[in-house]
Amino acid sequence: MRKAKKCRCCHRWFIPLPHLKNQQKVCSRKACQKIRRRHTQKQNRIHHPVSLEKRREWQKKWLEGRPNYWREYRAKCQKYVKRNRRLQHRRDKKRRNLAKRDSWESIQSEKLKRIERLSLLAKRDSCQAHWGRFIEEMRTYLKWVGLLAKRDVIAAYRFSIPKSSP
Repeated sequence: MRKAKKCRCCHRWFIPLPHLKNQQKVCSRKACQKIRRRHTQKQNRIHHPVSLEKRREWQKKWLEGRPNYWREYRAKCQKYVKRNRRLQHRRDKKRRNLAKRDSWESIQSEKLKRIERLSLLAKRDSCQAHWGRFIEEMRTYLKWVGLLAKRDVIAAYRFSIPKSSP
């Protein structure tokens, strides 16, 4: 009687095929065989990079002979097109959010530096003591707006601090 093994993919118990003996690591289900093949192909690409280069050359030549392949494929496979658009939209959105955050942080740091200079001027000139309170309020406001404006960089451009007169 043959001994049962546990499949590496689905973790179900199976009885190995007799002609494979101890070599069989996954069951005969199509899904598990597909995973096994993908894993084997990935390992081959890692351990044999020259064949990967040859494969890329072959693919390039194949595509040169079929210039309309991708256009026809997209026309035929609408599911692929929808998925690609959805993923591209996510990538674009992520990129936009990164740009907004970077630009807002630079604007915010510039504004805070200007506020610091204003506070130094206000401390020197006693007749402008009200500026000190104004500056503290502005600093608090900027920190609060910073949380909101990370989503919308336009808010940062609308807000401007009056320049101090020397």
